[in-house]
Amino acid sequence: MTAWWRKKPTNEADWAPDQVRMPSSAIDGDTATIRDIRSCHYHGTGQFSVNYYDRTVDLRTIRRAWYVVAPFSGIKGVAHVFMSFEFADGTCIAISAEARRWRNEAFSIVRGCFRGYELLYVVGDERDLIERRTIFLRHRVYLYPLELPTDTVRALFVSMLARANRLRETPEFYHTLFNNCSENIFRQLNRIAPHTVHWGLFRVFLDYSAPAFYKTGLIARRLPFRA
Repeated sequence: MTAWWRKKPTNEADWAPDQVRMPSSAIDGDTATIRDIRSCHYHGTGQFSVNYYDRTVDLRTIRRAWYVVAPFSGIKGVAHVFMSFEFADGTCIAISAEARRWRNEAFSIVRGCFRGYELLYVVGDERDLIERRTIFLRHRVYLYPLELPTDTVRALFVSMLARANRLRETPEFYHTLFNNCSENIFRQLNRIAPHTVHWGLFRVFLDYSAPAFYKTGLIARRLPFRA
């Protein structure tokens, strides 16, 4: 127990190939320059090639935020969630808070409760983060448009980039319940737009978060919801 308590998070380890680099960004007025955007290609055979690129975007051209849900476990309700930000030219940049795995290491929900992983923000193109789950991991993925003002979407995007920068300087442990994919999104969104995401069991069983957001109007209600 003493050794576990004294364990410190680190950014130096033999990481999984798709989690080696940590993204960084610089904001200058309405311009964001993002480095190490991940763009892996998944071949559907357990193999993938790792690619990164840099991109400069005009923050005034952000049009919409998409909430992405990917169920992944035999436990009903368990899912991974992340955000995808759509720009006026139709391209998207996705941001996902994830457990940073060592090389050849699998994710464990239990280990994630006991300082088993560091926290990593992956900034990637939408094709990367969705193909990883649909082709490489064989999971279903659902995308939902959020009903948020454009300035709130922009603020959330900038806030998540800033969080990624801070993790480069000060590493943190991932926690399955308290410092995970969803709580990072929800806390940042509530700081920007207070009371947007309320407490509920959906914050643990994330596959139920989309229906909950639909009921409150956070997910666009122009069409009937179908789980």
